[in-house]
Amino acid sequence: MVFELVQDFSAALQAMPQGHPKARMLRLVEEALRRDIHFIVRHPTTLFQCLWNTCWWYDCPEAAAHYIVPEGGWRETPPWSLPGPKLCDLLAAWRSDREDATPGSARPPSTSAPPRSPSSGATKGRSWLWPFRPKAAAS
Repeated sequence: MVFELVQDFSAALQAMPQGHPKARMLRLVEEALRRDIHFIVRHPTTLFQCLWNTCWWYDCPEAAAHYIVPEGGWRETPPWSLPGPKLCDLLAAWRSDREDATPGSARPPSTSAPPRSPSSGATKGRSWLWPFRPKAAAS
């Protein structure tokens, strides 16, 4: 069922007109699903939790506080500063819809730092969806 969901996202992206304002967001959700697909297959009830933990931090305003601005500034605009639809807003709407449908089902959002990809390694300081260096965690 989860693999089919990823295929549906891929098909939707292929059918979407190039330059569609939500294509970037759809591509990021697809990437997040692919990142956690094997875990979600084993634990299907964690779908929303995985998407929240991975996607919300991508462009939420709070993410900026967890990243160091490089000398000379950003090479590219960080996601939280880009105009247009925000992935964090989509996730917040999904969370609200889920809470309305099943009160008590949506846990409070995580306040920990943005997640990093296991493949990038925490020591490299790169998160999975964008190449910005996170601030060091407080000891």
